[in-house]
Amino acid sequence: MFKTFKNTVVCALLAAVMLTGCSCETDTNGNVETGDFNWCYQIRDTPLVYDKDTKIMYYREYRFGMCPYYNEHGQMCYYVDGQIIPVEEVLIDVD
Repeated sequence: MFKTFKNTVVCALLAAVMLTGCSCETDTNGNVETGDFNWCYQIRDTPLVYDKDTKIMYYREYRFGMCPYYNEHGQMCYYVDGQIIPVEEVLIDVD
């Protein structure tokens, strides 16, 4: 009986220590900061990430390579308020 109680307490303490060690930052849309690069967020369960400061999107290949993300019309894109917006549209709205 005591051995089972002791094992349960040890497992609970180990789980608490492991869970408190996770300090993943999230944005307002629930996207998680990537562990490899602390300057970008991964967009949910996709290979797409975006820069925290510029909001420009990138396509992340596995864990090592990244390249700019272009939509089906060949336009670079921003990730703003949970939406993918072509750079040209943002530039036109500023003018």
